[in-house]
Amino acid sequence: MSKLFLDFDGTLVDVSERFYRIFSDFLKLKGILDVPEKDEYRKLKRRLVYDPEIFKFLGLRIEWEEYRKWKWENVEDPGYLLFDTPLCDIRDLVCKLRDKGYQVYVLTARRKPRNFWEELRRLKLHDLFDDVFITGDYSLDSKRRMIEDIVEPEDIIVGDSEMEIHAARSLGIRHMGVATGLRSADFLVEKGAELVLRDVTVLLKLL
Repeated sequence: MSKLFLDFDGTLVDVSERFYRIFSDFLKLKGILDVPEKDEYRKLKRRLVYDPEIFKFLGLRIEWEEYRKWKWENVEDPGYLLFDTPLCDIRDLVCKLRDKGYQVYVLTARRKPRNFWEELRRLKLHDLFDDVFITGDYSLDSKRRMIEDIVEPEDIIVGDSEMEIHAARSLGIRHMGVATGLRSADFLVEKGAELVLRDVTVLLKLL
């Protein structure tokens, strides 16, 4: 049975509110009141990708290491994780993918496994997947390393970032991008994606 590795953030759940809150809360703590609205931030994030570029575009003199520390301390904080919301009926999606003959796995880049499992329980997804793989770090190669010992040529990896593209290319398996995360379809194509889906539910039509 073929394995389908699904990224979590930006693929199964919308993380834009969480990332925006972290961004805007930091600016407010620094006394910056003219904070972009969420829609503007999302557009900037998809166009410029990296936060230092967003600060530069907005004309903000923010010390990158200070913000980086703040973001790392908060991005997996349970309070901020509450802002994540499902992008579709995830349980229904997984059941239908299984009906098509796939084992369905989550492959996520998170540093705090306990907080991730708490999020899965909150979303009532903790018992859904065939297995859950948590990288423990955010490095580009982390997802490739996590599954390299179990992956087979017919397997597929799906996600919204360059990490899944890198893993697929390195492992010689199929990759499908999704345009629901904080990376634009153009960015994914630039990084080597051959196919970018409108959202993860399109898999049901393609597989």
